Amino acid sequence: YREAEAIFKNLGKTDGYEMASLYNNISQIYQEQEEHEKALESLDKALELIKKMENSEAEVATTHVNRALSLMALGRLDEADEELKESLIFYAYPESGHFGSALAAAGELAWRRGNYDQAIGLLEKALMVTQSRFGESDACAVIRQNLEMIKKEKEEKGITGAADKKEDKGGNPSHCASCQFKDAKF
Repeated sequence: YREAEAIFKNLGKTDGYEMASLYNNISQIYQEQEEHEKALESLDKALELIKKMENSEAEVATTHVNRALSLMALGRLDEADEELKESLIFYAYPESGHFGSALAAAGELAWRRGNYDQAIGLLEKALMVTQSRFGESDACAVIRQNLEMIKKEKEEKGITGAADKKEDKGGNPSHCASCQFKDAKF
């Protein structure tokens, strides 16, 4: 990707869709490597470029979702919440293929804040939207896995709907070492 970045710069393609896509791809590699600060740097570059383009609302919304995922991993839940709000404004019109992913990210945020019922509801909606848009897919399997993990954790903790935490301001960025919440990526 760094070689591609140099090539794009040499060709003068520093402010186009290609460069924004490249920064987005770089951010995904950083996310997979759990280097979320670097992912955010790449996402900021992508977002800056995308916002300048016409008819880029879907890409802007998707970039906000990706920013939210890295912010959650860093325990910066309030910032992640703001990013998700930005994306869900666009996704209020669920024609976009990435609406399910935004809902899954919102479900993760609710889970990280200890709002189990809200997380379950959001993930169930994410599953429904994803299935209706793409059919049965790997993303559906990941959402189901996350749903089961949350339901099991809720049951193990003996939490009822009324006992859900309203917000975990302290934030535990990794929740627990053995728990790996996976976002539905498209």
